[in-house]
This record gives sequence, C-alpha cells and structure tokens, in this order.
Amino acid sequence: MIWESSYWKRELFYMARDLRRRMEQKRWQSASLARIELHVMLGFYMIRKMIEARKISDEIPAREMRVALHPPTGTRVTYQNAHKISRLYDMGTVTHEIQTVRYVCNQIVHSFVFVPLLREHAGWDGVLFASDRQRQQGAYYLSSEDIIDLFEKVAFNDPADYSWTIDEETGQEIIKVGPSLQ
Repeated sequence: MIWESSYWKRELFYMARDLRRRMEQKRWQSASLARIELHVMLGFYMIRKMIEARKISDEIPAREMRVALHPPTGTRVTYQNAHKISRLYDMGTVTHEIQTVRYVCNQIVHSFVFVPLLREHAGWDGVLFASDRQRQQGAYYLSSEDIIDLFEKVAFNDPADYSWTIDEETGQEIIKVGPSLQ
C-alpha cells in the first residue's frame, strides 16, 4: 500500500527528466541503456502501484495510448532468443493499436521482451516490449516522448475528489478518484 504518493510522484518526475535528457544522448555505454531500462520498468511499476492504491485519478489508467505493434515472424520467442528482436518480430511491418495506460503498465511490468531502442544518429527512441503472454503475438513499441509525457502527467496528477461506496447487491467497493486539479 502507498500511504503518501507525493514521494513516488516526485521520483517519477526525476525519472522523466533523466529520460528526456537521454533523447539527445550521443554516446552510449551499457550503463546508459541499463538506466533507461531501470527508469522505464520502475516507472511503469510505480504507476501501476499508484493506480491500485487509488493515488491517481481514474482518468490516468483509462487514458488511451497509441502503441505500434510489430507482428511475429513465426519464430517461437524463448529465453534463449528473446534478445534477437529482428528474428522474432517483423520490424518493417507495423500496425497501430489504442491501449489503456493500465494495459501498457501490465505489459511492461510483465515483459518477457524489453529492449530500449536508439535512434540511428543520436538519442533514445523508445522501447520494444511484449509480456510473457503477449510475446508470441507480437511486440509493442512505445516512443520515448509518450513515456515521458505519461510519467509527467502522473507526477503532476493531484486528484480533487474521492468517493467510496458499497454496492448493496454485490457487496463490491466502488471507489472513484478524480479528476485531477490540473
């Protein structure tokens, strides 16, 4: 359970700021790529935990994101070959899907395939990912700009309202959070 989300949101803002700098980075070492992996993976985990703890408004998990989907080549994705992206997914073919933030969080938190992608000349471009369940159906791509934008939106999300009731028929809790004060 998250009791005070301001610390989590502040850390998410710092991650977004560091990721934004990496969009222009020219020299890459393994530590730089590891930092991207760390920030993106932890950032989406933090967002998911804040969603579950009801510390951000309901508009965030329901927010739609445009993701690219690269279809599989037919080669089975395993632990032995998960790093051989061009053999597993057709990077020249792409379709686009609209997915919710909640869906993307789950895909990244449960990722089996997770690869930061760099631009040809300089800078971090985004991430390619597929969950353990999704990996055989294709790999998603999410741009660095969209990741940073989401992290900043969550970091500054300050719900203005909170309501809690119980459905008399089902006994289920009904919690509504938000909208944000922004």
